[in-house]
Amino acid sequence: MPDEVELQLAVTSELKEVRKHGLDKIDEFNKKTGQLRAAPTPHLARAARRIPGYTDRLTRSAAIELLLRHEIPLMTAHPSREWLPSSFGLTEETHGKPSKQRRTAALTLFGSNNRTQFERSDGGDEVKAIGLLAGQIVRDCFTAYSQEDDGTGAAPVHAPLQTVESSTGQLDDHTETSTPPQPGYSHNTQPQSEQQKASRLRRSVLAGAVLLTAGGSIGITASLAATLSHVGATQANGDGPKVAVTSSARGIPDTTPRPASSSNEPVSVESVTPLTHDGTALFYALPEKLDMSPAEIDAFNATASNTDDFDAWLKLHKAVLLGNATTTITLVGNVKDNPVTITDLKVVRQCHAPSEATILAALGGGDSGGTLPLSIDLDKQVPYAQQPDGSRYFEYHPVSLAYNQQITLAVGVHTTQECSFTLQLVVATLNGAITKTIDDNGKPFELTSWRDPHHGYSAYQEVYMEALDDMPRVWKKVDPKTLP
Repeated sequence: MPDEVELQLAVTSELKEVRKHGLDKIDEFNKKTGQLRAAPTPHLARAARRIPGYTDRLTRSAAIELLLRHEIPLMTAHPSREWLPSSFGLTEETHGKPSKQRRTAALTLFGSNNRTQFERSDGGDEVKAIGLLAGQIVRDCFTAYSQEDDGTGAAPVHAPLQTVESSTGQLDDHTETSTPPQPGYSHNTQPQSEQQKASRLRRSVLAGAVLLTAGGSIGITASLAATLSHVGATQANGDGPKVAVTSSARGIPDTTPRPASSSNEPVSVESVTPLTHDGTALFYALPEKLDMSPAEIDAFNATASNTDDFDAWLKLHKAVLLGNATTTITLVGNVKDNPVTITDLKVVRQCHAPSEATILAALGGGDSGGTLPLSIDLDKQVPYAQQPDGSRYFEYHPVSLAYNQQITLAVGVHTTQECSFTLQLVVATLNGAITKTIDDNGKPFELTSWRDPHHGYSAYQEVYMEALDDMPRVWKKVDPKTLP
C-alpha cells in the first residue's frame, strides 16, 4: 500500500475520533480511567504545524481546530465544506454539543432525510467527506512539503524532521520546527510568482466567506486572519479558543517557551520523589575510597538500620544511586478558566564517565520492575520523554489539566554515564508555552552507572555488600578481586 494511502487512512481515523468526541472534549480526561477521552491524534498535530497561525501555545483541540478551519473552506469542489463544520462542532450552533446534535445540524445542511445513509460508518456520506478532507490534509500538509524538501517530488510522504538547536546549544534531530509555512505554498516544486500567491490568498478569503454564509456564524478564523496579516494577536469568535500570536519583525510567531512566574504557574508541582532503583537490588557509588575497619562497619550497620540515619550518611558521603531509576512527579492544574496541556518534558543535564571508587550493594530477590511507559535516556544527544519504542511520549499522550485536577507521572531514567540533571516541563496555555523546572528538592537529580560493565565490582577499590541470605542482614566488606 502506498505511503500516501496509509497516511490518508491514519488521518481519516483521527478525524473520525475528533468528530466522535467533539473538539471541546478531546482534551478532557475520563474520570474512571484517568486517560484522555479521545485517542491520540499525532498526524493531525503534525499537520497543524503547517498551518499559518500555528504556535506551540495551542492545546491539542485548539491546534486541530486551527487545522480544520483552514482546510475545510478549501474543499471548494465538494459541498461537504458547507456542513462538515457542524459535524466537528465548529459552528456557533454545534460548539460543545453532543455527537447526535452535531450530526443533526450537519444532516440538515446536507439536505437529506436519510440519516442512516448519512451516518453509516462503513461508507456513509459523512465518512466519505471526512476521507476527502483527510486526503486534502495529506496533500497540503505532508505531500507538498516532502516534495519541496528535495525538489524531485519523490521524497517520502512524511516530511523529514528539521534539525533545530535546543536551549542547551545542542542539535536536536528529534524535534520538528514549529515555524508555520509562509502563505502561498503550493504542491508544485517551482517557486510561485507574486500573482500566484495572491490568487491563492483570494481563494482562501472567498472560501472563508462561503463558509461564513453556509455553515452558520463561524467568524473569521485564526488561520484566515493569520494568512491575511501574519502579525499581532488573532482569535477565533466566541465559540472557539482564543489564539494568541506574538509576531516577530518577519511575521513569524515567537513560540519560545518562557519560564513560569512563581506567582502565576499554570501547573503546580505537588510532590517529587527522589530517584529510586528500578530493581529489587540497590546500588550506591561513593566518589572516595572508603576503607572501614571492623568497628566502623559495626557502627555503619547500626546507622543503616535506621532509614533517616542511612539517608543522612549517604548524603554526607556524596553517594549517588547507580543503575536505572525512577522518580514520581505529582502535578496539579493551576489555571481556573481554561485547561492547560503538558506537551513535553525536556532535560538539562551534565554528564561524564563514572569515576567512583567505592560501591555499596544491597542485593535483593524477586522480580525487577517492568518497563515504564514514560522514560528518559540521558545518553541521547538530546534526551526527551519517550515511550518504550523510542517515540515521543507527549506527542501521543498530551496531558490536559483542568483547575485543581491532579496527575502523577512515573518517569524512568537510564544512563551509562554519571549525570546530574533537571527536568523542564513544557506547558501550553492560552498565554503561550511555559516551562516549569522540576528537580530533587532544590538540587539536580544525580544518577551514575557502572565504571566498567565488563568488569563489574572488580573495577572498584572498595566494595560493601548486604547479602539476601544474611540473617540478620548486615553490611560486610568484600574483596573486589573475588567478585565478577
